[in-house]
Amino acid sequence: MAAPNRRGGSGRKKIVIRRIEQEDARFVCYFKRRQGFFNKATDLAVLTGAQVAALAFSPRGRAFSFGHPSVDSVVERFLTGEAAGAGAREEGAADDRLLAGDGAAGEDEKLEKLQQEFDELRTELTELKKRTKRTDKAMAKERSAGDPKTCFRAYAPGYSLSNHSFLHQDSCK
Repeated sequence: MAAPNRRGGSGRKKIVIRRIEQEDARFVCYFKRRQGFFNKATDLAVLTGAQVAALAFSPRGRAFSFGHPSVDSVVERFLTGEAAGAGAREEGAADDRLLAGDGAAGEDEKLEKLQQEFDELRTELTELKKRTKRTDKAMAKERSAGDPKTCFRAYAPGYSLSNHSFLHQDSCK
């Protein structure tokens, strides 16, 4: 069976790689290709489990980076010349920047501080949930009383009824 005749579009074509003269067009091209570059780095890290670091500076001088597990750990491994498997980290390990400190004592201190902060946030969240529950109960009680202003406030918070006298008791029920 013969392939159908193809007409129309020009499809993908190879482009000549040279500097783009227009500054706006150059920046747009950089942005699109940077995204592709980081996507490829991500794919490489996910598919193969490789430790990857990618760094790009924009035409305007801003730095962009991607690293798996982190840029710092990959660059440090490269600079120290670690062997292929010597510095491998498990995927669930904490980020190097979080635990950077004075050895084990510094790490323990930082972990303790993070645990304390976590406990405080958990307590704050619990208190907020209790307060929300109390507020919901109070609003339900007021709504059940049949007061039109209270009923309206429940459906339109922040709206003033001072100039409106058209609401009746029946409107809430």
